[in-house]
Amino acid sequence: MSKKEIKEIYEIIRNKYKLPDFKELNEEFDIGKIEFNADTVLRDIRKAMMSKLSSSLQLIELLLNPTNGSMFNMLLTRNIESEEKLILEKLFDTLGQIEINSYVLDIEYSEKNEAEFIISKTEEWKIISKEINKTLRKLGDDWKKSNFKKAKSYFG
Repeated sequence: MSKKEIKEIYEIIRNKYKLPDFKELNEEFDIGKIEFNADTVLRDIRKAMMSKLSSSLQLIELLLNPTNGSMFNMLLTRNIESEEKLILEKLFDTLGQIEINSYVLDIEYSEKNEAEFIISKTEEWKIISKEINKTLRKLGDDWKKSNFKKAKSYFG
């Protein structure tokens, strides 16, 4: 199906359930890159959303538990403070619940339930992404200030 055809189908479903517009979902979750099935457009959108949400969950897991990751992750996370760790734990819990909710939808297709998921998780993502962005910017600033050679000798 062409992108134009998908947008036309989506617009009909969007009006039915008051979904976010296609452009917003594409900007947040890159839905324009996926292949759609005309009969399960909302499921395909949810799966694209889950790609980004799951990726964020994995990132937070590495930030909370860097010993399971690479040396880069251990060095990156060495300056995470307890307050930031609490925020990350809350985000981990939220994203984990979203992942479970998505698994439930994988079992039995319901256009209405898919629509409700897309609406609610798009709104949740706006909050989650701000927190992740703030944390990543701090980690990036800390990385720039770090003395890698000194830290490297500690691990090696």
